[in-house]
Formats: sequence, structure tokens, C-alpha cells
Amino acid sequence: MTLAEAIAQADETNKNPYTVKQKIIWLSRCETLVKNYVIDAHEGGETVTFSGYDENTPLETVLIMPQPYDECYIHWLHAQVYYANDETDRYNRSMTMFNAIFDDFKGFYKKNHTPKGCGRFRF
Repeated sequence: MTLAEAIAQADETNKNPYTVKQKIIWLSRCETLVKNYVIDAHEGGETVTFSGYDENTPLETVLIMPQPYDECYIHWLHAQVYYANDETDRYNRSMTMFNAIFDDFKGFYKKNHTPKGCGRFRF
């Protein structure tokens, strides 16, 4: 999923007045979580480069989490909109969905990548 696709899908299901620039900033925060708490916690994390997104980032930039976990980005954007609108119940529901899918992604990533400091057993 690209930045443009995430923003378009989130906007299609949750009309809002926030700018593309603001949504890119929100997605950058989400990607920071993905990079810092999942990718960098595993061997090979240094091969995934991410230094943040801003208004100059191409909208065709591919986000880190693959399908089917990329739905996280939609829930994340919805949650940010609800938070900005002070809609606590809707924010909580969106974050619950985000966290469930994000946890699934973390499990998938851990199953396919060696956590740092664990090494692999050798016989």
C-alpha cells in the first residue's frame, strides 16, 4: 500500500477536513512505530530504511507493512481523525482495530525474522 492509497481509502470511509500533509505526518508516526518497535528489534532491520515522511515525500511511497496487515494504516488514520475531533469512543474503536492487526503483524514478523540477541539454535 502506498501513502496515496492509505489516505484515499481512509478518506473514502471517513470523510474529514484534514489535509493530505497532516495525514502524511500521521502516517509517518505510524511508520516510526513499525520501524522502531518491530523491524529494528529483529536482525536485518538495518536494511529497511525509514527517516520519516513529510509533504515532500512522494505519494507513491510504499508503506512498510504488507498485505493483509496494511489495513492498520486505515485504522490509524481513522483514529487520528477521531482523536483530533475529540471523538473518544470512535478513537478507541479504531485503535482497538489498529492494535489487533498490528499485533498480528508483529507475530508474523517475529515468526519470519530472528529477534536481535536471540540467534538461531545450531545442532
